[in-house]
Amino acid sequence: MESNLDLAKFSESFFQKLGCKAQWQGDVLFVENIPNSFEAFVGKKGPYEFVFDASLKEGEREFLSKGGYFLNAMANYLENKNKNTMLKLNFDINPLNEILTRFSFINSEIERIDKKENYDYFLRFTFSTNFQYLNEKERENISLYVYEGKLINFDISKFNYSDGKKDDIKIGDIKKDYELTKNVLKEKISGKITRISAMLSDMLNKELQRVENHYNHQIMEADDKLNEIKKQITLLEEKTSKTDPKEIEKIEKRIEKLKLELEQTNPAKRKEELKKEKEFYLSEEKHKYGLNISTSLINTSIVYYPKYDFIVHLKSKDATDRLVLTYDPIQKHMPPVVCEGTAEKIYRIYLCAAGKICSDKALVECVESGKLYCKSVMNTICGHCHKPVYKKFADYCPITKKYYVKRYMKTDCMTGQSVYMNLLERCPSSGLFTTKDQFKKCPCCGARVCPKGLKKGFIDGGIIEFCNICKGRRMNR
Repeated sequence: MESNLDLAKFSESFFQKLGCKAQWQGDVLFVENIPNSFEAFVGKKGPYEFVFDASLKEGEREFLSKGGYFLNAMANYLENKNKNTMLKLNFDINPLNEILTRFSFINSEIERIDKKENYDYFLRFTFSTNFQYLNEKERENISLYVYEGKLINFDISKFNYSDGKKDDIKIGDIKKDYELTKNVLKEKISGKITRISAMLSDMLNKELQRVENHYNHQIMEADDKLNEIKKQITLLEEKTSKTDPKEIEKIEKRIEKLKLELEQTNPAKRKEELKKEKEFYLSEEKHKYGLNISTSLINTSIVYYPKYDFIVHLKSKDATDRLVLTYDPIQKHMPPVVCEGTAEKIYRIYLCAAGKICSDKALVECVESGKLYCKSVMNTICGHCHKPVYKKFADYCPITKKYYVKRYMKTDCMTGQSVYMNLLERCPSSGLFTTKDQFKKCPCCGARVCPKGLKKGFIDGGIIEFCNICKGRRMNR
């Protein structure tokens, strides 16, 4: 049963949504600027003065109470005027504040935040149920909210909302949601039905017992009278065979009189009439104490609202990256970020030197640069020192099929490829490096040199091949 406070809030909200000017002065709600359509519907011109305590009713003031004419008129106006509505929830969001209250950025800072809105929606079905019994009539309005096929708890009065637009959002089939709320409504009102039914049943049983007792007593009296007359007739008939013949005539007259009385009063017929009367009144009492329930859907509302994508641009000393954070303003929820390196959900954000968002547990130091990288990108191990190295600072050796820190690599002068240094030997003639299998003897002096360390020249009338070592010796002669 609605409280006076609930009725007051409902009434104030009702007239405000009609565009009226509704103001409280003490315990009186003054309403002005009422639409002509409502004045015509309710049959009374404004302005109105409403009170919710019967003791305050005086003059032109309307006392609003459950089941009252004016309140029912307001509810019926809603039922006929606003079958379907679209409502938009409005939020004043500061993305930076929302993010910084949840996330901390350890080694980076936010350069800017871009915001995108994606509308989501849920449904509100408002049902009006009338409970009519004896001389009472109660009306109960229940709003049920459905999101993605499931019932949710929601109080729209806690949010700022306005009329929505059909073009803002596309709505699918709502039949299943409607069927769901109908079943839930049955559960919602079942308790009240049980309470009222129990009360009516108790009252009915008392009335039925009263009717039963009343008519059972009358039927018993009719039976007693019938039996008494029959008994008298039987006694008189028995007496005629034993009494003086002179008295028989008197006895027969008495018998006739009793039979006439029996015929006129007809106790047996009266008994049947009483039984029928009893059944009739029992039926009447059952009908009188019956509970009539009627339910109607008075409003379906599409309630839609924005969900936000915050595109956060981060910058650190070594890298930049974009982080997308989603925010649900109804739940006030912003889910954590998943670290690629550890798969854990985090609110403490590190921006590694490669521009990866990660947790402190995922950070690995590069042996070459000394910078910290997320281990999701640190999949290279130096074949020389066996320590992690970011691939930017490593080269691949085609001979060993391994990566090495660049300082452990040298260029093979014969192939032009970068090769692990321990596989190369320095040529004493050219000063260049190549693999040992490339070295050969100098034809002139026999020194081990690489092909790049040999030269050809015309000496002593012929062309010979020599190295820089040989040339040096001849020059010293």
